[in-house]
Amino acid sequence: MSLPGPLKDYRRVLFYTVLLLVLLSNLTMFYSVKSAKVSFYWAFYFSMLGVICDFHRLQRRHWWIIAPMVLLGISDLIWFGWIYIGNPDFDEFNAYLNTGKRLILAAVIGYYLLSVMPKYHQISRTVIKVALILTFIIASGVGIYQDLYMTGRVDFFLGRATNAAYDYSILSAALIFLLVYENVNRRTMLCSLVIFAVSYYIIFQTGTRNVMATYPLLIIFVGIVKLRHLGFKPLIFILLSIGVVTTLSYQHVIKPKFETTINEFKRYEATNGNEHGSLTSRLAMWSIGKSLIHDHPLGNSLEERWRYAQDYVKRNNADESALRFVNVHLHNEVIEVASLMGVQGALVLLFFYFSLLGYAYYTRNPPLFAIMMGIIVCGLTDVLFASREQTIMLSLLIISVVVWHNDRLPGTHRK
Repeated sequence: MSLPGPLKDYRRVLFYTVLLLVLLSNLTMFYSVKSAKVSFYWAFYFSMLGVICDFHRLQRRHWWIIAPMVLLGISDLIWFGWIYIGNPDFDEFNAYLNTGKRLILAAVIGYYLLSVMPKYHQISRTVIKVALILTFIIASGVGIYQDLYMTGRVDFFLGRATNAAYDYSILSAALIFLLVYENVNRRTMLCSLVIFAVSYYIIFQTGTRNVMATYPLLIIFVGIVKLRHLGFKPLIFILLSIGVVTTLSYQHVIKPKFETTINEFKRYEATNGNEHGSLTSRLAMWSIGKSLIHDHPLGNSLEERWRYAQDYVKRNNADESALRFVNVHLHNEVIEVASLMGVQGALVLLFFYFSLLGYAYYTRNPPLFAIMMGIIVCGLTDVLFASREQTIMLSLLIISVVVWHNDRLPGTHRK
């Protein structure tokens, strides 16, 4: 009895199984975190099987994707091992231990997909495009449902509206530039503008000030840098969309957030950061974090950082509002990493940022460029790679758009 045609080529089946699990993980992240994690782990297991059964050397240029991811994961694990192995404060649920492991698992998935992908690339492009469109539609549907029928901020059932805003904005930006870059015509331009308008409205319903302010600027910046040849019509439509969304959201979102921001700046100055507020606490955390990095540039444990923060507040009678959050993170990716893993850890993080950003620029990959700019901008006021869910989604999204874009290289395709 002969096997069906597709099963004869187990390598092809294995590749598409991993790719579909990667895309399924990102899709389900917006309504079922558990399903997203399960898909991620199965993608890793099948990737390991693929590396063993169908090993290929990775092309040199793709190491600029995989190596920074591995280094960032190893940096987290080295810090945790150095500080906590043999320490009574050892915690197997430490955020950076788990994040480091997931980055390395994602790198294995990326290695497998990118090493064998040239054989299956044309169909993969279509699969990835359709999956990302479907992910956006489902995520937007969940967001609109929460906005219409549930109280509070839209959070896609993640439990944290800020994290939801980061994930959703980065996904939306990547999809916009994927569509526009792949085929420039009226239909794709219209679809991209609809995606922008819908996503910007939902971002406003998350109430996340960073993303509300920077999302349109990110779209405009990436468009100017990577898609200058499209002219000014898209920019005009984006500005019109911003105007419409701003008008619809001004009274119940923008005005209250703006007034709160101004009041919190004034409160921070008046109370030396001792009175709690979303922005005042962030300013206080950054102040303590910078002082800690200056005094202890080689890194600290979480417990040492906590004791330093307590001493700092007593010594300076300032920034007490930071103490509620210091044991979580410092709400700035670079300051957070440098305060724990030292300057050397911050350099690894910056290498991750700019190597992938440089790769995206050199290979003319607007979706990847948008993802990395989004990660950097969101990292200015929060910490993305302390969250297991965001680590999974962002790393898999990066891998997906690299697989999608692979054959469009300088000198061989459009400029």
